[in-house]
Amino acid sequence: MFTDTVADLLYVSGHFLNAGGVSTHNIASWNGTNWDSLGAGLNHSNNWIAYALAMCRYNNELCIGGGFIQAGLVNTHSMARWDGNTWYSFPSEPLGGVIDMIVFNGELYIGGQFDSVGSLPVNGLAKWNGTSWSDAAFPNYQIGNSTNPVYCMAEYQGNLYVAGNFGASSTHSRIAYWDGTLWQAMPNGGIIGGADWVSDMVVYNNELYVAGYFHIAEGNIGDNIQKWNGITWSAVGGGTGGPNGQIAKLLVYHNKLYAMGVFQTAGGIPADRIATWDGTNWCSLGSTFDNTIGSGAVYHDSLYIGGGFWTIDSDSMYYISKWIGGDYTANCTTVGINEETNTEEISIYPNPASKELGIRNYELGIKQVKIYNMLGEEVNSHWSLVNSKSVTIDVSGLASGMYFVEVYFDKLSNRGAVRKKFVKE
Repeated sequence: MFTDTVADLLYVSGHFLNAGGVSTHNIASWNGTNWDSLGAGLNHSNNWIAYALAMCRYNNELCIGGGFIQAGLVNTHSMARWDGNTWYSFPSEPLGGVIDMIVFNGELYIGGQFDSVGSLPVNGLAKWNGTSWSDAAFPNYQIGNSTNPVYCMAEYQGNLYVAGNFGASSTHSRIAYWDGTLWQAMPNGGIIGGADWVSDMVVYNNELYVAGYFHIAEGNIGDNIQKWNGITWSAVGGGTGGPNGQIAKLLVYHNKLYAMGVFQTAGGIPADRIATWDGTNWCSLGSTFDNTIGSGAVYHDSLYIGGGFWTIDSDSMYYISKWIGGDYTANCTTVGINEETNTEEISIYPNPASKELGIRNYELGIKQVKIYNMLGEEVNSHWSLVNSKSVTIDVSGLASGMYFVEVYFDKLSNRGAVRKKFVKE
């Protein structure tokens, strides 16, 4: 999905042949009342990624990228331009799929899984100035015949951030930024783990939020989402979980951050496929989906979502839906962190505690323990170097009151952290 504020249209692309009864071919536009086609649409000989994965306005045209080989009746490869009436190709095109686009410093950057644009060698990242392509000098992370892909880009504090599934064994682990001269690794690390990746990034409350599929148990700061303030990483209220806690899309709407994807919990509370974060608390919208949410956009001050779902709350809604619930939320964490309802995995003692707090788990070794006050602020953190099943933490320096203890284990926990309350005397 892409909101074009110049044309005042919402563009939607995916696997479909009609939209609202209008004949389309994998891409359509919505003006708030009616659907319309974009000429003959997009096509691929074997229907593989015959749609746009990325859309962006540049030089008064809609630029799109994906894996298609035809736009309208124009033969093209992964890139095309739409001026509102006609499709055009680029003078030369990427040899591979385009996954994201962004305009940065007056140029159109494209990222994806390709090793060249025409005859120009590149490493999954290139830029277009309106006339010609040039290399973005991105490092080579090719493994065998597979180029490590760039999935998303964002501008933050004047720098271009690039993330995806690259650099697993390098300093640029899943995320890097361009400082105007060189590509730099994150000062405090990237996203760690052999099967991890970053799907999306967005700036919210002056911090860069990074989301995808990664876990604390692998050494990351958060479960599927964490944030960067330009100096350090920090967690986002316990992150998301479920059998697969992956986040596919982030966007800001009505001063809240919306996360969408495959997950079924956020901050430990039930939140099926979509949740909001206000900087302190996670909230659910109380709905259930029969499949995942893959994309979203804000158009005419309304939130639109798209994905593989056929039903929402057992009501038929094929692949795309508009939220009309305003700022309604069904269930929220409290004071930034909630108590886990299924807490038999750990025991804490004594409770109340005055000097020391003991924490024990009977099956898994404990990797890290964090303590939060009632404002959701982290006040204590303890790493267990030996992953013992029991740890003791000095809490004598804490003021009297109610606290939350958050426990992370030494192997993947799809539910995220386990949490309990305790009282400091």
